[in-house]
Amino acid sequence: MREAALRAAVTRGRASGHAARGLAVALGALVAIVALAPPARAEFDWPARIPLPHHDIAVGLSGGIVIGEDLGDSARHRPIYGLAGLDVSWLHGLFGLHLGLHAHPEGTTTRVGGTLEASVWYVVMLGIGASYGVTTGDGDPDVPHRARGLSFFVGVPIPIARLGAGHGALVLVPYVRPGVRFIGRGDLAGFHQAGVQLRWTSFSFRARPRE
Repeated sequence: MREAALRAAVTRGRASGHAARGLAVALGALVAIVALAPPARAEFDWPARIPLPHHDIAVGLSGGIVIGEDLGDSARHRPIYGLAGLDVSWLHGLFGLHLGLHAHPEGTTTRVGGTLEASVWYVVMLGIGASYGVTTGDGDPDVPHRARGLSFFVGVPIPIARLGAGHGALVLVPYVRPGVRFIGRGDLAGFHQAGVQLRWTSFSFRARPRE
């Protein structure tokens, strides 16, 4: 019993270290996003004179990395994986609702899942959401089949092309999504994402007429 308790304490300490490193990487990515965001563009008159979305939609692809805790001792289970996804959003005024479908390797299997988020936006997008995912096959015993999580979202929408009147715009969104997953019965594990979304949106970022 004493040996099992010691092993559990060592595992928790290792997990806490991974969580701290993962959160540090996520925060570092956020600082980089803010520092590297381009200055205002006259074409869009960014940001003071842009209108707000009005029942607009956005659809896009996302790619990046997942930074998770090492849940076991298997050398095959790495804490960092690639991520790919599809995102759909409804935007109105300062607010937005977002549904994301994502997939990434985890251990020797693949996890697929979804994220539902609510956000506020003006220049910087801030959101909070919940996620759920399952593995697609048998993998490492240390990798849970089902995983539920909570996360924050910080992104900077950067319009890169306006497609003309009535055709919307293309937007690049560098983002970080620090969060946690619920593993087993009450156990928490850090789980973070960082990446870029490329979106088409019906919101054209058209500048308001000057007074």
